[in-house]
Amino acid sequence: MKKIALLLLIAITVMCIAPYTAVAESVRIFENDPVLVPKAAPTVDGKIDANEGWSKVCYLNEDTAGYFYGNNQLTSVTDCYFAYSEEGLYFGAVYNEYHAAYTVRFYDDEGATLYHRSYIDPKAGTYTSENYPKTTPDGTVIEAALQPPAFDKILPENGKNAFWFSTQGNTTCYSEGDDLVDKVYGWDGDVIALMIDPNGVFNSAKLFGDSDYTPQYNLGIFNEDGKDTVKVKTSRSSDDDITSVCKAAGKLTEDSITYEVFIPWTQIVKDMNDMAKKFNLEHTFTIDEMIADGAVHRASVTLMDRFMDEEAGYIDSWGRFVTVCDVCDDGMKGCIVGPPVKAMGLKLNIESADNGDNPQNGSENENGNGTLDSADKSENNKNGTTTTKAASTNKGTNSGTSANTFDSGIIIVSAIGLVAIIGVAVVFKKHING
Repeated sequence: MKKIALLLLIAITVMCIAPYTAVAESVRIFENDPVLVPKAAPTVDGKIDANEGWSKVCYLNEDTAGYFYGNNQLTSVTDCYFAYSEEGLYFGAVYNEYHAAYTVRFYDDEGATLYHRSYIDPKAGTYTSENYPKTTPDGTVIEAALQPPAFDKILPENGKNAFWFSTQGNTTCYSEGDDLVDKVYGWDGDVIALMIDPNGVFNSAKLFGDSDYTPQYNLGIFNEDGKDTVKVKTSRSSDDDITSVCKAAGKLTEDSITYEVFIPWTQIVKDMNDMAKKFNLEHTFTIDEMIADGAVHRASVTLMDRFMDEEAGYIDSWGRFVTVCDVCDDGMKGCIVGPPVKAMGLKLNIESADNGDNPQNGSENENGNGTLDSADKSENNKNGTTTTKAASTNKGTNSGTSANTFDSGIIIVSAIGLVAIIGVAVVFKKHING
């Protein structure tokens, strides 16, 4: 009887600790606000024009992105826009490469990693172990400065706060052909990839396996005969170049890439139904379903950030970053490996034509000529240290409270778990002692 009681006590203890563990492993992620997708038909010319009916901006940056594989220092910011018509979906993205950043890893009092984030800074490549930022732009003291590999192996003496190291980013990269390393992303240069889960159908199926993906649309930019062109390729559901059935355009500079694409609903519906068959889902997607007023399509945007490895002589991956949800509906943290259905961090809300004025027109992102100018998407750029725009605009109100809320959650859950464990222990002790 005592052995049974002991086993039961251990089981209850594990159950009490489990919620604490889930919270402790969370990372600092702010999910994008729902995106109201207006009915409009922007001109696909490689220029995001505010007067053409685009949605408000949503962000892929340090606040909203998870990372997987490769380098995990995000030295870029991507602003995303959406619109739709009865014929198809419009997607625009402006990717800005800031080249240099320093990364800070934050620890709790026991030395466990809470989260890390990168701070864009033109001077990052010039810092030394003696001359480095003593505080982050949001005021957190940096306790120590170390270079890899010590970054991952040595903790600060007081067991908390942050390490620092600098990283030199990369310039933007044209694609030159099919991706020879990873076919999932279609092209070998900087790639922006869009995935959609119409009305959350795939997520609702609770697949949650190694292959729980929806069709992926990969945008790569090429320079052909001195002209910038954007090509579109599918993956996950198929491996097809669908440029001819889409409208796509873009522009690459040393510091930025603009992508614009129109994907017909007929193509999207076909791809969704093909994937549904692979998953044995009893659902047939239709265009009417895609454009229904009030429809909510879950989605994600992935950046495949590439750089030219001069020593090796080929383009290689710098890092992969994807917009993720704060917490998945199955309770898992949003920042998980890869861009599966359960971690999609965008909600595209389809609006009918009579739901009011276009939310983008006259917004803070519009410059004097009505064109969204993304050449400078950072704050405090005059003082040499910058943080991403999302950290200071739509996500700024959360930035100062995120760590406090996170720590409070751990404390509350820990206290509840401790009380439960003590209570159970007392009861069983009385029971055993008879």
